[in-house]
Amino acid sequence: MTTKTLHKHSWFRDTDFHTINTEKPFPDKCLNLKKRLGGIQAVSGEVFLVIDAAGQKYKLHRCKNTARARRIAMIVNLLQKVFPALIGRDRCYILFSFVNGRTLEKRRTIKECFEMGKLCSYVSAIQIKGNFHFSFQRKLNDLASNKLLAPAEKKSLQQIYFQLKKQVKLCSVLELWDSGLPNFMVSEGKIFFVDEGGAEISIRGSCLLSMIEKLNSKQFKSFSQGYGGRKAMTFFTSEYELLLRLFYFVGIIFARMKRGDKRINKYLKPLKYFARKGKPPIRFLMKR
Repeated sequence: MTTKTLHKHSWFRDTDFHTINTEKPFPDKCLNLKKRLGGIQAVSGEVFLVIDAAGQKYKLHRCKNTARARRIAMIVNLLQKVFPALIGRDRCYILFSFVNGRTLEKRRTIKECFEMGKLCSYVSAIQIKGNFHFSFQRKLNDLASNKLLAPAEKKSLQQIYFQLKKQVKLCSVLELWDSGLPNFMVSEGKIFFVDEGGAEISIRGSCLLSMIEKLNSKQFKSFSQGYGGRKAMTFFTSEYELLLRLFYFVGIIFARMKRGDKRINKYLKPLKYFARKGKPPIRFLMKR
């Protein structure tokens, strides 16, 4: 791998360059490391654009360890129609085909919304055991111990949680839990999910939450039809949505707190509103 293009970018750390060049992933391909990928192609971990000796572009994902890389590769293999093609794994590195297209963040057609719904439904049809009670309690306790929630707010949220838990039955499945619109990309008429670390065990319906926030009524209707229509969404009752939203707020605030992300208030304020009112602000709820 060459150094020429790397040092032009102040955001590229020399440690990244040295580590990758020392470890030499996929040596048979003679990869040339071009740049770090941000925004539309960025995922959990470090992601880079690389080019082989024949000029073919790939996305190289370096995970924090081999176990994480193995898990991502396993899930991507299970969901081949959802992600860009998996070329292979080498220790903590995963190599994907590079998709050059348009994200659905700023512009999307009704048909594209329908196709997003189909992708999300396809993934969530895979049921996997998961225990969310312990995870929720741990994260809520951490938010309180870090002074993000007052004791009264924590107590109120716990009471809301147990009340809702009695009314609904949660189902754990594979979900595109990080289903933000920048993670969907259309290329040559096909929609891909480009955050390969964004499919994980979660509560059924988690992917609906960001769509409720981001899509207008016509777009969400089309997404819902792609998801399977009313019959497929009978589980998504008002009580189920409230409980799922509570899980979502606590989970995303916890993750941002651990990363030192300054955007915590985007969801912390609605969570505090939830603690006072027993439900989130109306903009976070599906129109019924």
